[in-house]
Amino acid sequence: MKMNKYIPKVLIIVFTMIFMASCQDLTEVNENPNAVEPDQADPNILVTTVIAKTSSRYLENYGYDKFAGVMQHCQKDAWFSDFNDFDWSSNSWDEEFNILRTNELLMNLSSQNDEYYSFHHGVALVMKAFLFGLMADLWGDVPYTEALQGNGEYLTPKYDSQKDVYINIINDLKESLKYFVESEALEANTDILYNGDVDKWKKFANSLMLRYYMRVSNKMPEYARSGFADIANSGNIFSSIDDDAAVDFPGNNKEDSWPFNLVYDDTQGSNYRRIKACKTFVDKLKGYKDPRLDDWFNMIEVPTQLSDTVTIDGIIHEIDNKLIRLYNTNSPLKAYIDTSYDYVGISPNEIIPERYNLNNAPTQSSYNKFVSFLNDQFKDPNGDYLRARMMTYSEVSFLLAEAALKGWIGGDVKTYYDSGIRASLEMWGAEEEDLINDWLNNEEGVTWGTGTWDQPLEQLIEQKWIASWTYQTEAWLDCLRTGYPKLNFGPSAKQKHLPYRFMYGSDEISYNNKNYNEAVNKLEMTQYSQGQKDSPWSKTWLYQAGVDEP
Repeated sequence: MKMNKYIPKVLIIVFTMIFMASCQDLTEVNENPNAVEPDQADPNILVTTVIAKTSSRYLENYGYDKFAGVMQHCQKDAWFSDFNDFDWSSNSWDEEFNILRTNELLMNLSSQNDEYYSFHHGVALVMKAFLFGLMADLWGDVPYTEALQGNGEYLTPKYDSQKDVYINIINDLKESLKYFVESEALEANTDILYNGDVDKWKKFANSLMLRYYMRVSNKMPEYARSGFADIANSGNIFSSIDDDAAVDFPGNNKEDSWPFNLVYDDTQGSNYRRIKACKTFVDKLKGYKDPRLDDWFNMIEVPTQLSDTVTIDGIIHEIDNKLIRLYNTNSPLKAYIDTSYDYVGISPNEIIPERYNLNNAPTQSSYNKFVSFLNDQFKDPNGDYLRARMMTYSEVSFLLAEAALKGWIGGDVKTYYDSGIRASLEMWGAEEEDLINDWLNNEEGVTWGTGTWDQPLEQLIEQKWIASWTYQTEAWLDCLRTGYPKLNFGPSAKQKHLPYRFMYGSDEISYNNKNYNEAVNKLEMTQYSQGQKDSPWSKTWLYQAGVDEP
């Protein structure tokens, strides 16, 4: 079942710009005669804006972009260094705070009339928790208590500890539950996520709590265990893919379409063309005979084979109405060839990824037909399975499986685990129940308890990693927390370890230096930090040793 569509993002951007201006301190700037006064803003439009911009950013900037490369689902063959190789510099959180300012206006307007705008207030609390939780995940300590104070009182807000932010967002999610009641004030189609369904919003709030209880499970194990169990045992969490916190794209223009499509980004330098399959991911899917492989990637246009009869290497021949590139069996170049006949992914952290599999025109604008492109559906501006996913039933099922494995909750680990895989298959179009069941029991290492693993958690997290396609931010955070999946790093990786965090933005160094330095001094340098405290490889509180219960 599909949710309601975005209103066009062009309108969203216009509205957002107006609202941003109206909620900031205007004492030192000229007044905009066209700006909407804060008390005149429409809470319904604000609901749409916050949901649309949050879901879009989570997809386009993180899951489908940076972390798809970091977690080796994909690799880029042009302008690839931060995507493939962790070449991260400072990262601004301006866009997150822009959305949060709009959300704060929504909170203020809805709190003035709790009864009439109760539903809107609940939405604002959930989205506040989602955004601040994401920021704590990405940077560590971030401004929270003193953030969003538009009266000019806190021009240099303090950074709250990562621990305190996590505790506060969980409390915000608990608080949100009492506000979700049927609302006459909600206009049709303004809630583009759940169309005003209060039960689904409650499930989203509770499911998001499960995510964050598990996030802090290594640092606050008793707090996490008891909180997770209470929510899971309530049963008021995602129970099917119809509950997914996911928004569709209208596809009317570049701003309201699936990112990097070829309808509104059809140049030779298109981002669609740059994003290729990663060998790590493709080989894993092929090894499991995973039916999602066809949904996510195209077969290579021209496979490469070895032949004893070839005299000139690299010539493309037509054999049985199929183009095939041939090299001699004894060719000195055969070590650089992937002879897979179906799918080929670029090895992670290649020095010259655009040349992979002996592409004969290795430039950053070349068309490498010897490596698998993304599936054709990702060329389109919208589609049945192209959604901005913030959280899914698949993720919740894997969280329950991990909790059962830890002994936090009752229930069968295999049942939860199978539900996580099944939900992922369903949300990418699998409909044949018999085929799903057959594949789940193929004993290729997919069936729970089969295969060779260091421990059962490795099998569980690996399947969760696979299912995280297009929202790989969670896979990165899981890998840092658990050590799974096991990834290999190639020659151009900046470090042979995943980054732990984003570096703070340059504006923080310039204009909030005291609080910036206090936050940086709490980071723990590692062997990969290269003597730099504010490094992507310095550990935040979440990854530092020791238990720290609230």
